[in-house]
Amino acid sequence: MQYRLIVATTLAVLSGCVSTPPPASFYQSAGKFSALTQKCFDAEYISPLLYSQTKEAFGYMLGTQNYDQATLSTAQNHYYAHEEISSQVCRQVEAHAYKLLSDATNHREQKKSNSEAWQKAFDNMNSARPVYCNTIGSTTVCN
Repeated sequence: MQYRLIVATTLAVLSGCVSTPPPASFYQSAGKFSALTQKCFDAEYISPLLYSQTKEAFGYMLGTQNYDQATLSTAQNHYYAHEEISSQVCRQVEAHAYKLLSDATNHREQKKSNSEAWQKAFDNMNSARPVYCNTIGSTTVCN
């Protein structure tokens, strides 16, 4: 149960765009999830495809955070050295990896949608602006 809370906290923190540094619990949660994902892959409980997709999604979601890489690496190394895995733990890691993939996809889609909305609003603002042209000699310049 504690593992589920840790991973749920990690996914929640990774899902949001945070401008302030994350709390210490972020490093523990993210470090543990990353270490267990690696250990489950090393023990062949997780497929290479899921592992690579999870690493990419994890990196993407970390890119939305303001965090200290050294602190995260320390947590990852600690949990890799001290956490034991089993098929049951790795099945939980796998389930949370799929959740992370879903969250990363949703975040990308939301970011794209927001970007398109801003671009449309900017285009509408520019199209409503009157165009003025000045002719000096044989040169015409329009804004």
